[in-house]
Amino acid sequence: MRKISLKEIQDGMVLAQEMQDDKGRVLLKKGDLLRSAYKSKLSQWGIEEIFIVAGSGGLDGETPNINPEDVKVTTAIIAKYERLLEQKFCDFPDNVLMNTIKSVAISNLAHKEAMKNAGF
Repeated sequence: MRKISLKEIQDGMVLAQEMQDDKGRVLLKKGDLLRSAYKSKLSQWGIEEIFIVAGSGGLDGETPNINPEDVKVTTAIIAKYERLLEQKFCDFPDNVLMNTIKSVAISNLAHKEAMKNAGF
């Protein structure tokens, strides 16, 4: 885990700690992927620094260490959700909107399970 200023945020960095406002409402969850577009909103909330997962240098930053075993596990997770959701969306094979929804759902479910398996 390392602390960075808002100006250092890059797309793809991973938040290391849950962020809450002064009333205890969750703004961002531990493990959320950051977007550089969040900088202005975080600044409005009075946040100046955040903690990111070490090695999550973002899409344009340092290259994270990638464990080939993690890639295999993530690929298996994605395949599991593809099979599950294929049954639910089989009536819409040519519907672009439904296929987009299915892709987003697979991505989100796989990301959540992978983060859970990684201890986030």
